[in-house]
Order: sequence, then structure tokens, then C-alpha cells
Amino acid sequence: MTKAKERQEGYMKKIIFLMMILALPLWAVKTRFRTQETRLDFAAGKGTHVSILRGGKLVPGPAIQPLLSSVDPYIWHSVVNRDGDIFLGTGNDGLVYRIDSNGDSSIFFNAPELEIFALAMDHRNRLYAASSPDGKVYRLRGSQNAEVFFDPNDRYIWSLVFDKSGNLFVATGEKARIYKILPNGESEIFFEGDHKHIRCLITDEQGFLYAGSSGSGYIYRFGPKGEPFVLYDTQLEEVNTLAICRKGEIFAGAFGDAAAQSKSVIQRLQKESGDSDQEKENSKSSEVVLSRQSIMPEMFMNAGSQQNALFRIDRFGHAEDIWPFRDETVQAIMSVDSSGIYVGAGASGNLYHLSREGEASILLQGRDAFISHLTYTRERAILVSTSNMGKCFRVESHPVDKAVFESEPIDAMETSDWGNLDWRGNEGEGRIEFYTRSGNSEEPGQTWSEWQPAVKENTVYRITSPSFRFLQWKSVLYSSQTFQPVIDKVTISFQEKNLPPSISTIIIHEQGEYAQPEKRTGSNPDEKGIAFPENLPSMSQKKGYRTVDWIFSDPNADRMIFDIAYQRRSSGFWHLLAEALEVNYYSWDTAQMADGHYRLKISASDHCSNPVQNTFRREKTSDIFLVDNSGPMISEFDAAFKDQNWQISFKVHDEWSYLTRIEYSVDAGGWKLLAPVDQITDAKTEWFELDLAAKKNVKSIAVRATDRLGNMKVSHYSIKGD
Repeated sequence: MTKAKERQEGYMKKIIFLMMILALPLWAVKTRFRTQETRLDFAAGKGTHVSILRGGKLVPGPAIQPLLSSVDPYIWHSVVNRDGDIFLGTGNDGLVYRIDSNGDSSIFFNAPELEIFALAMDHRNRLYAASSPDGKVYRLRGSQNAEVFFDPNDRYIWSLVFDKSGNLFVATGEKARIYKILPNGESEIFFEGDHKHIRCLITDEQGFLYAGSSGSGYIYRFGPKGEPFVLYDTQLEEVNTLAICRKGEIFAGAFGDAAAQSKSVIQRLQKESGDSDQEKENSKSSEVVLSRQSIMPEMFMNAGSQQNALFRIDRFGHAEDIWPFRDETVQAIMSVDSSGIYVGAGASGNLYHLSREGEASILLQGRDAFISHLTYTRERAILVSTSNMGKCFRVESHPVDKAVFESEPIDAMETSDWGNLDWRGNEGEGRIEFYTRSGNSEEPGQTWSEWQPAVKENTVYRITSPSFRFLQWKSVLYSSQTFQPVIDKVTISFQEKNLPPSISTIIIHEQGEYAQPEKRTGSNPDEKGIAFPENLPSMSQKKGYRTVDWIFSDPNADRMIFDIAYQRRSSGFWHLLAEALEVNYYSWDTAQMADGHYRLKISASDHCSNPVQNTFRREKTSDIFLVDNSGPMISEFDAAFKDQNWQISFKVHDEWSYLTRIEYSVDAGGWKLLAPVDQITDAKTEWFELDLAAKKNVKSIAVRATDRLGNMKVSHYSIKGD
């Protein structure tokens, strides 16, 4: 490899290395801290029966009372009658379950169709159930006493709602209709939109009807006489859930890509399920169609590419998206009061309380089943229905006895020694325990250490987990009968292990190349050394000088100090050339060294950044290079007169370098290039012959020889003519 190519490759390595380190945090070995205290910090972890309150507080969550764990994959809707009985509409077997006030459950109705997407109670405490596909609205008094109340001849029935006058409104698809059915059973098409579906309906205290559409995500408001008005265009594919706050504000969950409205989830599913009469007939029995009817998980557990939103809309149509969890689809909304709403969202089934301004508390986290509906029990407890799998539970007003929270793994970037776990909060009459585990993989797994209790020392906990790159902490919170313990903040201290530096490349520049030292500015005078390689300063030519530079790295980004020693190949001793360098280059005058072959040894030390007992020193030896400051020797000069000519011969020899240029001059008449006898100047020793015409006067001859390093020798000779 040529020296030029070696230098080029060395520079490229330096550039690549610098690009890599720019992406890394810049620190030397010192104690560092990682604090988790915000809602987003805690939401990145995983909890069991834990609530994460707005502002970032971990508390035991509300107790859960399971009411139904069905074999049905989906519970789509729930209603509660005046007697406190709970009714659940499910899929894919078209069942309606009843849970009485004693908690006993039974199948209340089995529809011929596959899905019960909507339920409603009228003012006489009678239950209505809407079935799909190609379904009907049934009025139910049990399985043995069910009647078809309304048959719209539509593919899907998505929502049912009664107004104050006892009129039933029915939202359908694929024709995007809203039907109005009077108490006497007479029906009419109340509204027909340009979309494919009307997905949800609600009414307010003034009797206004609101609807959310799919295909184009509109929110409609209908006046007392049924006149439609687009209250807000969400610019998304679908509005799938609505709720009204006591102040009259509308909350709407929406998702999808407005640019792809024509390819909404529902439309794709309709295409898959087919529109032929034969397929409609087979849809009640075919296993294939049954599988295709499992459509809602796609709508509720959306792909990450689509947009998710939760809009707050005032009565004038002014809207604001207040949803802080962009990767979670809003699936269910229930109004609380003027302070905010409850929201069920995400594939894992998180239950949130959201203020009117969008400040969120996570009440329930990660139950591995998405929340498909929310309502209140007669006692105003929250009733949660889930899908995938279909379950129903009641959220109690008192906290759970024991809650567990596991933090997001903390990445120290390098293998580290773990210090203390410091926390802020209040145990009160409860109790909090802390545990930690560590490992070298980003995701905790079987290669991680076991959970170990943090040892309490005064007000902090000492971490006993082994030294690895990642650490995870766990808290177990125990409630008393009167108090919920609270964690506001957790801080982990750690110090990465000091690792040795390395020198990857040493570049010896050509003899004569000199790096002019530059004055360093802007650095702290108390801060010695350099953490990363610096660029070479401007280079110039200076006879006899050599320059060396090197590429180094330190895993801890410690600041380095360098020493340089040299060794002649024929000697076994190292001699100090320079010490305590704070740059990664050095130029020196080789005239101080005898000609010969040498090598350098670069030593890097991180003692500037570490305690004495933790420092490292690493060395690298360069390739052999030549120091040659002597010119070639001209010898065995001979001049013989023959045939009226002088025949001149001589030898040129260089001890260390190849010859590159031999010139001669006669009587100071200018230099002329001379080729050796073998016609190629490519060796350390060459013979030369020269013929000169004879003259009677004295001739003065000069010979100038130059080697590869530019060293030059001039010799002078005189001969007499006849």
C-alpha cells in the first residue's frame, strides 16, 4: 500500500469515526442519573392495577369486579335497565347476555344473525337489539318473547338511540341512513347521506340528534324538524364514537386517512364479505363468512399508519383535537360531567380519564383486550365491556389492595454499576416496595437477572442488581383501607464502567511534511486532553521534519493524553519523543535522529477523566518508517581521453533511499539529466557513463544526485584537455 493511499484511508476512517460518535451522548465516566416523573415517563412502563394520574403520579388503581367472561370474542354494546340488570350485545354468535343485580349471567336472546352491534332501552324499560349483517331491530322480553320491531333491509345496523319523545333512531350502512321509528312502530327515512355508513348516534338534553359518519368523517347535528347540519368535518375516514358533556360540548373519536376515504376499513370488509343474494343467504351458516364477520378488530386495533383523534367540539362547531396518544384508536367514550370524559382506547385496553383540556389520567392499563363500550351501572359505577376476548367488569370506587408497576428499561448506553434508587411520594398508611433487574438486551427476558429487592438505606434504596447496560425497576404498592400510596418521581443513579481506550490507526506522513501547531481556543483551561480526534492543522514543507497523527476512540468519551516513544529497528530500546500531548498529531525534526529505520509507539491514557485506580493506558506501534537526511554518495569517478573524447564514468550510491534523479553540468553551463547505464534510475546504486568532446582548456564537471526523500549531494571534478 502506498503512503498516499494509507493516508487517504486513514482520513476516511477518521471521518467515519467522527460521524459515528456524533450520534452518541458525550460524557466521560461520572455518576449519572435517570429520572422518571411525568405521565409520559410512567406510561412507557407496564402496570397491573396501576393508575397514572395527570401530572405524573403512580397510585393503586381502582378495584375490578369481573361480571362476565364469555366465550364470545366480542362484546359490542351494553345497556343497564332501571332494575340494574345489565345487557350485553356480542358477536360472533349474535347473543345478548343478561347479568342480573345479583351478578348471575344468562343468555337472554340468540339472534339468527351473527352480530349484535347496538342495544337500547326505551322509556318503558324494554330492551331493543340491533343485529347484523342483514339484520333487524328486535324488541326483547327474553329468548321466548322476541319480536321484530323494525326491518330496514340494510346490510348493517350500527347504533340505536331514543329521544325524549320515545322515538327510536336507527343508524345503518351500507346506505348511510338514519331511520326514525315512532312509538307506534311507524317508520320513515330520517336522513340519507352521501357516505357508506352512519356509525354512531347520540341525543342531548335539548333533543338534538347527533351522528358520526364513515367514508367521510362528518359529525352531523339535526334540528328539531330533522334538518341536517354538518357540525364538523374531521378530515378523517370515520367517526366511530360520540359523547356529550354537561356543558353541551361534543366529544368525537375518529380515525383513518382522509386521503383514503374510499378505501375505509368497512368498505373493504363489505367487499370481502360479498354482496350476492347467495352470499347473504349463506352468511348465517358459512364458517368462511363467519370468519369474515370478525371485522371490528381491524377497526379498533388500527394499523400504525392511520391517524387517531379525539375532538372536542362546542355548539358553534369550533373543534380541537385533544387526544395525546397518537398510536391508540379511541374506541369508546363516556361523559363524566363538565370536568371531562372517560375514554377506552388502544389494542391493550387502556381506560383514561380525559379533562376538557386533554389532560389525561390512565385509570386502567394493559388488560390485553380492547375496550369496545363504556356505560354506567345503576349505582353510577363504570361498566367496561371488552373484545378479543369478550369480557365485562365493573370499576369499583375503592382502590385495589395491591398494584404492580414495571418501568420502561433504562439504557445506560454502556455496562454500568448501579447506585441508588431515590423516590418521591407518600407511603402514608400503605406500603411501597422496590425491586430491580438488569441485563444486556433491550427487552427484558430470560437472559436478565432475577428481580432483586432494593435495600432501603435511610431515605433511598440501594440497587443490588449486577452491572449490565439496561436496568428496570418495579414498584409494588399496597393500599390501606383509608390511603393510597403515591409515587411522584423515581431517580436511578449509575456510573458506567470505565473501559480502555484504543488507537485504531497511526499515519506516518512523508518526510518533509510539517503540521503547524494551532493555538487551541474555547477550551476550559482546567480540562486537559481531548475526547475525540481532531483534524490536522494546515501542512507545509519543512526539510527534515516528520508528522504523525492517529485515530483513537474511548467507549466512555474520556479525555485522552498521549505519549510518543521511538525505537530504531536495530535497537531494542524505546526513547521518549514527546509526552503529555493534548492533540492527536505531532511533528518533529528527524535531523536529531541518525539515519535508519524506526517505528513509533503511541500511548493513550484516560487519567484526566478518571480516578487513579480506574485509569487505563493503551498503546499501538506504528509500521516501520525511514529517517534519511543524508544525500547520495558519488564515487569512483574516472575520466579517460580516447578518440578526441573524454569518457567519464562514476558510481552513485545511497545507503537508505532509492535514487530518483542524476544530473551533470559542464563549466556551469546548466544542469542536464543523465540516465544510468541500465537506462532506469530505480536502485540505491547506479553506474553512469558520459562522453564529452575534448578541448585543450580545463573542464569543470559537477554531478548532482537526488534520492527519493529529496536529499541531494553535489560533487565537483576537473579534467584537462590537450
